[in-house]
Order: sequence, then C-alpha cells, then structure tokens
Amino acid sequence: MSDKIVLVIEDQKSMALLLQQSLSQICDLPILIAHSLSEAQQVIDSGQQILVCLSDLHLPDAMHGEVVGLLQKHHITTVVLTANYSEQTRQEMFKAHVADYVIKDGKASIDYAVNTVVKLVNNALKMVWVLASPNGYTNKLVGLLKIHRYPVRVFEDCKSLQKSLQKKLPDILLMEDVNNIRGAEIFSFVSSLRSEYSVNQLPIMVCGGGEDLPSAIKLMKYGVNDFYHVDSSAEEFYVRLNQNLEQAEAYQKIERISQTDALTQLYNRGYFFETASKRLDEWQKQQTPFFVVMADIDHFKKVNDTHGHQKGDEAIVFVANQLKQVFKPYLVARFGGEEYCVIGELSSAEQILALCESFRQVVEQKALAETGVAFTVSVGLNFGGVDLENAIFLADEALYAAKENGRNQVVNRSIQTKDECFSA
Repeated sequence: MSDKIVLVIEDQKSMALLLQQSLSQICDLPILIAHSLSEAQQVIDSGQQILVCLSDLHLPDAMHGEVVGLLQKHHITTVVLTANYSEQTRQEMFKAHVADYVIKDGKASIDYAVNTVVKLVNNALKMVWVLASPNGYTNKLVGLLKIHRYPVRVFEDCKSLQKSLQKKLPDILLMEDVNNIRGAEIFSFVSSLRSEYSVNQLPIMVCGGGEDLPSAIKLMKYGVNDFYHVDSSAEEFYVRLNQNLEQAEAYQKIERISQTDALTQLYNRGYFFETASKRLDEWQKQQTPFFVVMADIDHFKKVNDTHGHQKGDEAIVFVANQLKQVFKPYLVARFGGEEYCVIGELSSAEQILALCESFRQVVEQKALAETGVAFTVSVGLNFGGVDLENAIFLADEALYAAKENGRNQVVNRSIQTKDECFSA
C-alpha cells in the first residue's frame, strides 16, 4: 500500500475519536487511529505513507515516550500531545526533532493541535528558498524547515537566485548571514527585488541578531518583511516563519478575489484592462503583434427566460471553462453577463483562427450534454490595434458581424462576408 494518511496515536478512545473527527472536518486525507505503540507499529509496517502523526506522549505500552523514537526512526513528522508541561519535556521534544508539542488542557489546545497537523500536511505544497553564505548556518536552517515538511532550495549567490525568480516565485525567501552573502551588495539586491515583487508577492526574512542586528533592521527599511536569529528557539523561528507566510497568503487570497469573477473564476474586467494594458505597452515597444477575441453566448436571454437563471449561470460557467481551456496560454476574462474577452501575443494568425473555431465547435457539440441546454456562441477576432480600447472595439465589431450574419460562427474583422469566415 502507498496511501497517504494522517495517523492519530491516542490510548483514550473518546479523545482519539474527537481528534479524528476534528481532523476529518478540515483535512481530505484518511485519518487512522492507533491506541498503542504496537498498533502504531502495525500501521507503519502496513506501508501506508504517514504524512503527519499526532501522538500522545505516554501510551500503555510506552510509558516513557518511546513512541517519539519510533516515529523519528521512520522520519514521520510528529506533533506530540502531553498532559504535563515542563521545561525538561520541552527540551526533550525539540531535541527529538518533533514538529511541535501541545499540552492537553482544553478545547483551544486541541484545536491548535489539529490545525498544526493540517498546516504541516499543507507545508509540502509550499516552497522555501534560502540564500546562503559560505560560512552560514545552512544545515541547521534547512533541517528546521524539513522538520516542518517544507520543500527547500538553497542558493549560494544572488545572481542565480534572481535568474530563478524570473521563472517561479517561492512562497518565502530566507537570507542567512546577511553580511557575508556572495555576489551582490545585499542592500541593493533587496532593493532590486522590491522593485519587482511586493512584500506579499515575495516575503523575505533575514538572519539577524547580535552584531548582525543593525544590518537586519536596516534591511527591513529596504523591504525585508522580518528577521530571525540563528540562536533563537525553534519555536520562535517557526512562529515568525508562519506569521509571514500566513500574512502573504491572506493578501494573495484577497488579491485573487479582487481580480477574478466570482461565478466563473475567470479574470474580471478590471483586472483584464489593468494587465492587458501593461502587456500591450511591452508588445508595442517590441513591435510584437497581438490579437483580441470577443465571444458571446447566442440568444442568452432566451436561455434564461426558458430554463431559468440557474441554467443561465451553468451556461456562463461552461463557456468560461471551455474558453479557458482552449486559450490556456492567454489572458482570458469575463467582461460581464455572457460576454468574454481574450488577448494574447500573436505567433500565427491561422493558429488563433483555428482556436476560435475549436472553441465554437466544442460549445455547439457539448453544451446540451454538459448543461442540459443547447446553445451556441459567436466569436469576433481582431489582430492588432492603435491601443487596447481600439483593439477591443474592432474585435467587438467582428463579434457584431458574426451576430448579424446568423450567429454560431467566427468572424475575423478583416473578413466581411459570411462566406469568408468560419461558420456552422
């Protein structure tokens, strides 16, 4: 077996069920229960992939915390539940490289434990990049990150990191030993990053403290989000890291909501104009050809009036999904109502015409089966334009021609007769 699971080890059956139920409400993975060390060993031996384990520290057949050793032996990320807190216990837990430990003293602590488990599961989907210095603390830092299941990529110089940023952004960037990073003066490097990426697009934490503290504070004025100290506790490091990640995620979520249409999840009209204008400026500087597509559901009022607004919404979502799939590399937006727009860099006019026709055909052929209502779309295509408004206006003229010529067809603005355009 290779199923991914979360394991709960708890000898009290009522507590085990509570933890299982709480986890099941916010985690899609199967939640298995073991009531003893021997049962936990059986689950491990079954071959199932235990992503995270939430375990009681003291079990009937492991009264002295032997379960932690078992889990660490098999490299299983572990959150420990303990009834009693002491500084000695705390030191022992982090010496054993557990991800976290929680005192079982009420609902709040149980909620914290459950949320921590889910967070650890999801950490594997995030990427942490580390800009390391030759004499830094890379191994310790990477070790801490891997305990919490973060994928980590280490860079030894600023140049290679900046090159990689052009392809993909990490969820957070950590800089260690800021006074000894190779390849760039660190303040100008941070300034250059902030000119490209906001504090929420690319959160940055630096290692600072002691003699490095003034540099760390200065870097925060240049755009670094936060700092950490290599000698601080693992708990403090994780708290700071999580706070910065969560803040960036919250901002990005709000940003996505502001940019997308709630019904179709396509970009909305405002984001389309903002982004398309920037792209068009670059294309015009580089003399790059571009295209604009306007699409509209035929007789949409009839769909709504005959079949109801719910079916109308289903039709809008269906068309949006087909448009997004066919024009995947390009900027696709819902303009409002049953109208959509696409803009993109042009490599081949024939290819774009073929994509428009493919989109028209798939709507005609699949609408009834997918939505329960038969309907079609009309498409207007334009190549180029003086500016964005002009390019959209010309594509809209082509769409109007498609409607006037009988609907369910693609019209290229430079082609004026029905016989010369793709038609059903």
